[in-house]
Amino acid sequence: MSGRHKDSRTSSTAKPHGNQPKFMSAGGRASRRVKETTSGKGSSSRRNSRRTTEKSREEPKGAEEGLRWLTRYLNVQDEKTYPYLKPKLSHSIKRVDHLKRFAAPFEHICGGNSDKRDIDLGNDGPTEFISLMNAGKERQKDCSEFYDKGQRRIGLDPVKAYLDGAVVFDVSDEEKALTWCYYGGTITTKGGKNITFEGAKNVKPWPYKCAKSVWQTQMKQSFGKPDNKWWTYENRWAVGQKCAQWAGWSKEVLVLAEPDVILKRGKLKGLEIKTDRPPAKRLCIAHNEDKCVTYNWTSHTTCCCHDKRCGEPCPGAGPGA
Repeated sequence: MSGRHKDSRTSSTAKPHGNQPKFMSAGGRASRRVKETTSGKGSSSRRNSRRTTEKSREEPKGAEEGLRWLTRYLNVQDEKTYPYLKPKLSHSIKRVDHLKRFAAPFEHICGGNSDKRDIDLGNDGPTEFISLMNAGKERQKDCSEFYDKGQRRIGLDPVKAYLDGAVVFDVSDEEKALTWCYYGGTITTKGGKNITFEGAKNVKPWPYKCAKSVWQTQMKQSFGKPDNKWWTYENRWAVGQKCAQWAGWSKEVLVLAEPDVILKRGKLKGLEIKTDRPPAKRLCIAHNEDKCVTYNWTSHTTCCCHDKRCGEPCPGAGPGA
């Protein structure tokens, strides 16, 4: 059952259900292989098509290949716990299937990790995961992201997080994300507990945001949500692909901090983080689309897009889902 746990004497691993591809959290070694074939009815791009993704790779011991430094732009709540970073949930709650358990990576990505559950919006509530970004140098330039308002930017060493008892899920490209988004998998915590997560392949039908996106695209409309009968094999695969697409777009890396502490309902310390860029004295928050155009490292000041003198218009609401 998704998010359920049991004792184990095995080493720390993360692997999908059945004979599907293995995947390791940072600090482990495994190979992964993904293969899936689809023929869908929902869009012309899927009709009578055959999609196959296959890859096998040995991960270097100590960290994911290419996963060396994670970043995040802190919000108001994050600043309250700095220099530690904590998830929205420090204990498990009843999910949409009425089971008290950990949220799955699929649910975090497709449900939006919102503060409250809202079935109309497709939000299934908060999770125990922390979202960070696997950012190359080009993604860490000041004011290059639409959500950069001049707030504090932090860095996290994924290997140190792993050694401190966290589990790292690298879903920063679509191929990696598809494993967790569609198949799901099992992790073993540092304390020897197995936790199994479901993906779109087996999750109980519920109108998650990404499922609504797929359904609305099929219906060629921007409202409404699918019913339980809609969750066929083809549509589940499409939902898994949408989930992976969203994670890949944002170069997302999920960190499950101190799962053993959560299981014992103990007090979370959080992830120890370091400041990569101090917060500006004045944030760009004139409206939702406001963002910084430039950041001055000497004075820690910003020029915001709402100010026409900064020479850059504010972006829209962002790319469509």
